[in-house]
Amino acid sequence: MKNSPVICQWYVTSLLSPIRAAADKAIIHHYMDDVLVCAPNDDVLSHALDLTINALIAVGFKLQEEKVQRMPPWRYLGLEISKWTIVLQKLEIRTKVSTLASDVHQLCGALNWVRPWLGLTTEDLAPLFDLLKGGEELSSPRVLTPEAKKALEKVQDCMSTRQAHRSHKSVLTWRDPQTQQWEADVVEVEGSPQVAVGRSRPGIREVF
Repeated sequence: MKNSPVICQWYVTSLLSPIRAAADKAIIHHYMDDVLVCAPNDDVLSHALDLTINALIAVGFKLQEEKVQRMPPWRYLGLEISKWTIVLQKLEIRTKVSTLASDVHQLCGALNWVRPWLGLTTEDLAPLFDLLKGGEELSSPRVLTPEAKKALEKVQDCMSTRQAHRSHKSVLTWRDPQTQQWEADVVEVEGSPQVAVGRSRPGIREVF
C-alpha cells in the first residue's frame, strides 16, 4: 500500500464502510491513512471514534495516541480546523524531484488536496501530473520539465498570497425607533462569526 495510493484508499474505505453504517449519525472522511470523525454530540463522536480506532488496530495499523486529535485545533489534510475557522497549515512543497515513487507521487498527492483551497485548476497542475505518466518502475528517475517548473512556481506564489479562510454568516441587530422591534441583517463575512448590536434612525443604522 505504501507505493499505491489507490490501493491504500480502497483498503481503508473497506475498513470504514461498516463503521459508517454502524454510526450513521457520524461523518467519517478519510484520505489514505488520515481520518476525520465528526458527530453532532460527544456520545456519538466517542462511539464512532472508538469503532474507527478498533477497526484500524484490528488489521494491524499502529496508531499513536498523541496523533489522535480530540481538541481543537484539528489538523487534517493540510488544514487547521478551529471552532470557527478553517485555514491552511504551513505547507512546504518539495521542489527537488528525482524519482517517480518518493518524489512525484508525494508531490502530486500533496497538491491534489491543497489545489481547491489555493484556487488552482487541474489545468494549472497538469504539467506536474504529467510526470506520473509512462508506466515505468517506481524507482525510475524523473526531472521537472520547464512546464512543470512554471506550474510549481504558480503553486508557491498562490501559497504565499492566499489563506484558505472559510467565510461565516454574521448577524447585525438593531431596534427600530418607530416600531420598537428588533430587526436583523445576516451578512457573509470572512473570519469568525460575529454579532453586532446597534440602533436605527430613519436611513441610518448605528452599529456598536
